Amino acid sequence: MIIHSRHIDEFKRRSDEKLTTGLLAHVQRFYSGQCQALGEEETRGSVDYGVRQARSYGFTTHSQIRRFIDLLFCFGATFDQPDGYPWARQILNRKDLNPGERSELLMLTAHLALANSEQEREHGGS
Repeated sequence: MIIHSRHIDEFKRRSDEKLTTGLLAHVQRFYSGQCQALGEEETRGSVDYGVRQARSYGFTTHSQIRRFIDLLFCFGATFDQPDGYPWARQILNRKDLNPGERSELLMLTAHLALANSEQEREHGGS
């Protein structure tokens, strides 16, 4: 059996469609308010953007990409940009960690950031 490049391209396309469909269901379940405010087309655009960004950082597995999408919806589309969150940029650009380690560290740090901001709100910012 010979596998042609067109078969590989079709497999990649179907795999990407399946990934996007799964991620859309995920964000609609966990970020329903944001998705409703964005609308279907913009939500899909945000997921597509997040997948591209995640891959640009070397994230390839479904769980790594999903985590990146979670952060995008929690912290905003520019959380990884220079005007975003410095801790995110620092972790994403670490060359001493593999993508799985960076993904885990990113989520742990995000949880700490959310906990700290919640604690600050509870104590009036002091």
